[in-house]
Amino acid sequence: MNLNDIGRLLFFLFLILASCQDSTEEKASSGDVESISAEQAYFEDYVSPEYKWGFIDKDGDIVIDARYDAVGKFSEGLAPANEDGKWGYIDKDGKTIVDFRFKAAHPFREGIARVQDFGGEYHFINASGDYIEEMNFTQAGEFSNGLAKVLLANQWGYLDHAGGLAIEPEFDKAWDFEGGLARVKKDDAFGIIDKSGRFVLPCIYERVFDFSDGFARVVKEGKTHYASREGEILFGPFDRGTDFESGNAFVMKNGKVYRLEQSGDTIPVKIEGMPGGLRSLPVYLGELKWMVRAESGFALMDTSGELVTPFQYQQINRFQEGFAAYMRNDLWGYLDAGGNELIDPVFGLAWDFSDGLARAAFREGIAYVNRNMTAPFIPKYRDMQDFTEGLAAFQER
Repeated sequence: MNLNDIGRLLFFLFLILASCQDSTEEKASSGDVESISAEQAYFEDYVSPEYKWGFIDKDGDIVIDARYDAVGKFSEGLAPANEDGKWGYIDKDGKTIVDFRFKAAHPFREGIARVQDFGGEYHFINASGDYIEEMNFTQAGEFSNGLAKVLLANQWGYLDHAGGLAIEPEFDKAWDFEGGLARVKKDDAFGIIDKSGRFVLPCIYERVFDFSDGFARVVKEGKTHYASREGEILFGPFDRGTDFESGNAFVMKNGKVYRLEQSGDTIPVKIEGMPGGLRSLPVYLGELKWMVRAESGFALMDTSGELVTPFQYQQINRFQEGFAAYMRNDLWGYLDAGGNELIDPVFGLAWDFSDGLARAAFREGIAYVNRNMTAPFIPKYRDMQDFTEGLAAFQER
């Protein structure tokens, strides 16, 4: 072997060694990326907002300074709060009750709150911040009626206050318990179970709705029926229907709207000035009032079918605390349960009442109106949220 051959061989070996070293460095670099925790990865892109959040009382005075990146509503004396990208819980004095360590945090319900860790798993904590369970859930709901829906291995079940599975995961989809019953989906059909997991209505329907006034609205073969808690179909079939409210439901059959009584009798709904009658089902808004629609707009109707207001509204919200926000002429105001306009439509936006006050968009910005339709204080903050338990979140200017 001559010197030229030796030189070429040494150069070839050098290239191999360099390639191995580069490959090793690439693997090490890749390993470093993989070793970054989910929390570290989250904070690589996290930017703390310029304007912080705090809480005010109903006089507009600051009771908790604006020092949080984000906050939630107070519930059971505690509110979720975000400090430097991590969520915890504070009390009404602004004292930290549960340390800031979660990716997400939700309001307390029945003494328990749903939280999410930085790995994406959901857990439940008590007011001391301790986990009540030892499982990891990919999804979960809030506690209601003593149970919370949880997702394990792509199946839904229910967790109790002790952190145990009260109903084993066996459902494709699940809803919160209301009145001791919950809707579930299994094998592409819907039914209703009680808190023991027993079927009140078997999973044989195309759609089910919560029990209301003792009846559950169900859909089978495209038609609406009404079932009892014993699983017996009592009324139907109808083309469409609403839930029972205060002893009455509204149903549609052959293009006409009827009032369905609990006896099963159907009474045609006739509206004065509408020879053809209603073309769509009423929408229940609370306070024994229903929203109905004509070509000229929306109106309020009572359960007997009598109009409470003219057809003059672009929108009417659900009644909250005895009042409903309405829109007319592209501006918002408020109605009482008798259909009386308590204030002319003057707001650019109007929110529902909560804790005795409602947010409304004034010319100067967002402020509040009280039950007398007056503003309790002049707005001086960048943004504000609904009041709960006497406090509302505000964002500094």
